[in-house]
Parts: sequence; structure tokens; C-alpha cells
Amino acid sequence: MFFGKIKIGDNSYVGLGIHIMPGITIGNNFLIAASSIVTHSVPDNEVWGGVPAKFICKVDDYIKKIKNSI
Repeated sequence: MFFGKIKIGDNSYVGLGIHIMPGITIGNNFLIAASSIVTHSVPDNEVWGGVPAKFICKVDDYIKKIKNSI
């Protein structure tokens, strides 16, 4: 069995039903999509999702995309 602290930064959104593996650090200002499995540390200002979770885009790009669709 493997144990480790999980560190999660400020201004974050963690979707429903995600799994974060032990020893992972997640930065500030991030978004992780629902049902993702986080196996690597996530840097600041990024959107990640999937199984295993992978980089999707920067948070600023995601916000621009949402604003354009409204």
C-alpha cells in the first residue's frame, strides 16, 4: 500500500467523483473534470480531465471559450 499527502491549492474546482492518487500536489486556480483520476501533479492555472487525467487547456482559455458560447 502507498500513502502520501495530497495538497490542493486555492481557488480550485474539483468535479464530482474524482480520485486523487497519494502524494499528488495540485496548484492554485485549477479545474479538474468530474470522474477524473489524477495520477500526476497539476500545475497552477490549468484544466485537467480524463482517466487518467491529462492537460486540456489553460484556465484563461477555458474562461474565454465559455464567454464566447454565451
